[in-house]
Amino acid sequence: MSDSDGSSPTDDPRPDGDGVSGDDPGPGQEPEDTDSTGERSARLPAETPMDNLPVVPSSKPPAASLEAVRDERQILPPKHEPAPTDLSEHPHRPSVFDALRQSRTTLVEVGQVAQRLSSFAPGLADARKVVRHAVFSFAAGLTLALMVTLVFAGGTLRLALGVLAGTCATALAVFGALRLVSKFAERQGARALPGPSWLWVGAVVTVAATATAGFTFSVWEVTKPATARRTQEPFEPDASNSAAPLASSSAGRADAKMKRGVHIGLERGVLYAPPAFESLDGQFDLVIHFHGNVQLIEQSVAAAKLNALVAVYNFGDGAGQYSKPLRGPYVFDRMLATIEARAKSRLGLRNAQVRRIALSAWSAGFASLSRILSSRSRLALVDAVLLMDGPHATFAPMSETEVYPPSLENFAAFARRAMSGHKLMVVTHSAIETEGYPSTTQTVDALLKQLGIARQPVDPNAASPPPVDLKVAKMAFPSGERNWLRYVTKAQKKDLIIYGCAGNGKGDHIAHLAQMSVTVLPLLRERWKE
Repeated sequence: MSDSDGSSPTDDPRPDGDGVSGDDPGPGQEPEDTDSTGERSARLPAETPMDNLPVVPSSKPPAASLEAVRDERQILPPKHEPAPTDLSEHPHRPSVFDALRQSRTTLVEVGQVAQRLSSFAPGLADARKVVRHAVFSFAAGLTLALMVTLVFAGGTLRLALGVLAGTCATALAVFGALRLVSKFAERQGARALPGPSWLWVGAVVTVAATATAGFTFSVWEVTKPATARRTQEPFEPDASNSAAPLASSSAGRADAKMKRGVHIGLERGVLYAPPAFESLDGQFDLVIHFHGNVQLIEQSVAAAKLNALVAVYNFGDGAGQYSKPLRGPYVFDRMLATIEARAKSRLGLRNAQVRRIALSAWSAGFASLSRILSSRSRLALVDAVLLMDGPHATFAPMSETEVYPPSLENFAAFARRAMSGHKLMVVTHSAIETEGYPSTTQTVDALLKQLGIARQPVDPNAASPPPVDLKVAKMAFPSGERNWLRYVTKAQKKDLIIYGCAGNGKGDHIAHLAQMSVTVLPLLRERWKE
């Protein structure tokens, strides 16, 4: 870089190179300055306190020495930076965190970014404050109304309202947080902050959105039991099956003040008390069903006149969704404890305690039963296993046809106890073919092979169960695919009963659940008959 007159700051302005100019004042002369007319004028006072000090010879090096020093400085590194011996040994790779540590911003800049993100639309910005306040009051009122409506809505409408309420609440929360940040920055001034401004604004937006989403989800969970009571009540019991205590009951019965014909919410499930349920001392039998329409299962139990409470759980689609929630060794224990507590506090059954359990599953729900049978947690209470179009297994390694025996071990162990009469196990399965995993037919064939039992053909017209007259069961079938079950094979040894059914369609699959009131539940009722 050069000055305006073309000279370089490193050039020596003295002509003789020895450090002394021909116009320099000699010893004892006073330095002079040149004014605008070219005349020299003294700028220092005639005598200063420094004049009485002894003259010390100048230590300023000559120009040649200065050039050498400059060259040396160009070669040698600065004193505060030690020269690395080998740059390849310790390479420096700057990271994003290094850049964030080195960058700085101010509270004012953060407020400016927040101000830009929360700016009003041009038309709204020019309106009066009363108009803006009315708009935001309407948005806040709409969000509150949507959340209150969650208490009364159910099904798909409840899901849509929940998403809409969460979106509105999150938008309002983010907008309000950005406005608060901009106002706060105006009052606090230019306070220095580490990191870029977008990082702080992003953190504010994330916290606001997360907090609002958590609040919305909490409202969703809190209103779920109320929604279940209002929207999923299966049917009103008739006069003969009133929700009031039985006529023969007395004040000493545990079910004297019990609610019947209704259900209450459980964690990811519901607990149902059939209209004819009764318990003298508080002990009760329990059917725990996995996967299926809640109303269909509840009405099927009531139609089968089974004196038991019913817990229904739906975890999603696919066997994996039903296996994960029950992986812990004490999950089943906690599930039973919750059911007993709800039966006592919400249904009004005094001294509620589980006596016997029937594990029931349709389709993918078999995976939950497999987990429970392997947990050994209160397993002595499990008296029956009911599988409708199940179970499934896995293929052996390097095979696409052979079922892997360990994948059936839990069901095989329970089946052996049923073969001795100590337990009840009923299985119905279709002829639906599958890809990538064994079908129910292949799985049951492998199970029978392990148990040493053979199938026997049966007459479909004589052995098949009758159709059901429940409206909810008829509506469960797809249009034009109402195919009632047709038994074609049967394998039985004592209390192990397996029915093979015809059919390879969607309606054939649904029939196993739709007809449970005339297939598996009557066998359970006979076993639990008092």
